[in-house]
Amino acid sequence: MIDALRPKRQFMHDIFSMRSRSHHEMKDFHRSFSKHVSGQDSVEGEVEYTADFLRHAHRDWCQTIVVPSNHDRHLNRWLNEADPRKDVINAQYHMTLQARLLNSIANRESGFNILEWALRQKDIPESTLFLEDDESYIICRDVDGGIECSLHGDRGPNGSRGSTRGLTKLGRAVIKGHDHTAAIRDLVYSVGACSLDFSYMAGPTAHSVSHCVVFENGRRQIITMWNGRWRA
Repeated sequence: MIDALRPKRQFMHDIFSMRSRSHHEMKDFHRSFSKHVSGQDSVEGEVEYTADFLRHAHRDWCQTIVVPSNHDRHLNRWLNEADPRKDVINAQYHMTLQARLLNSIANRESGFNILEWALRQKDIPESTLFLEDDESYIICRDVDGGIECSLHGDRGPNGSRGSTRGLTKLGRAVIKGHDHTAAIRDLVYSVGACSLDFSYMAGPTAHSVSHCVVFENGRRQIITMWNGRWRA
């Protein structure tokens, strides 16, 4: 799809799952054992996999922009809460990242992103732009004030939880992610996900592989992929 439409920018949400050491599953012995026997319990391995994806998605004529997302921040939570003495597989990498993060705090490095730093050690494309928390990124400014593309959707106005309905209160055009569900409410467009293979998903679901395309005139269109195809 990206090679056919050749967009100037591509926005990515939740590029890093942190499935290898998700705090949602840390107390689930069977899930932890399943990840161990399948070789999916290495945090550094997951970082390398994410870097591979960014390299695969890179195009010289299209800038990749990474939107701050809740799953990306799970790496920070792991560094803040996990005890490396109880995780031999990830202990050394935990300490490497921890040392770099503490150094950024000590030196007051404003806007430091430990996930970005970890990925850049794996040689991702230099042009990849990582937005900071609460950093605005507006496209199509000449059309009704433009479209805000910097919101993942997990955080809402005034400290509330994020939702498609809640972000309509901003009164401006927004494209968001987070819900894994395609939706349009007033000026807010919500996209789906690139994968539906999540361990916590069971039963009927509205989740879909849906992307939002923005045309040069500011018009937006949600495209949902079926069986890996986005068009006939």
